[in-house]
Amino acid sequence: MAIFESFLRMLDTKMRSMKRKILLFIDQCPAHPADTSYLSHVKVVFFPSNCTSHLQPLDQGIIRCVKQCYRKRIVYDRLASLEAPKKISVLDAMNFLNSAWNSIDANTVINCFNKSGFCRKLSDSAVVEDTDESVIISKEWQQIAGTNVTFSDYVDCDSSLFAFQQSSLKEILEQHQADANQEDNDDDDDDDVKEQEALPIPTLTAALEAMDTVRRYVCSFNVDENVVNQLSRIDTVICEFGKKT
Repeated sequence: MAIFESFLRMLDTKMRSMKRKILLFIDQCPAHPADTSYLSHVKVVFFPSNCTSHLQPLDQGIIRCVKQCYRKRIVYDRLASLEAPKKISVLDAMNFLNSAWNSIDANTVINCFNKSGFCRKLSDSAVVEDTDESVIISKEWQQIAGTNVTFSDYVDCDSSLFAFQQSSLKEILEQHQADANQEDNDDDDDDDVKEQEALPIPTLTAALEAMDTVRRYVCSFNVDENVVNQLSRIDTVICEFGKKT
């Protein structure tokens, strides 16, 4: 099963459990299945093949906001590990991306849909300005990259790269043969995975001590009560896991 089809089925199952039905707009891409009739709670609508980016909400700021938050997280990670440099593993990148997506405000998504024309008339009171992360992180960015390259340049460094391509049968066979010839070679990603697998599982005591350190750090700032409550919930989850070991 293709990755995107698996995602659609998972989303459909989630919407069914929530007793919701949603409309999902996606562009026409070889990676997207043409037949989605098997979905019961997700209706897929494809943008026209010649659709411009101005009509697609993702291209009106959603993707860039996610990339800003993701790369801001990388910058903070690099600053924190200047004295003891470490590689960013695939798992780290996945966690950074998950954190970036969860930090996107609903108003950002709404604004991008409005810019694409999904709303006939937008009142001034409905417009919420998005935060420019490049301004917030400029000082931290300069500590790593200096002043020759801006954080905004870093965010857009891969904006012209293709995310997918259609390959002929000959190209697929050639790529398969090339991969087979390189099977015994070491790969950086494989090394990262092995390093993650080799790490011992922390004890319950170590996990709770780590949470205590996090709590003391967070509470040294003027944080909202909800943040403290979330830390307490994590404590509870850790203790529940501890009962199973």
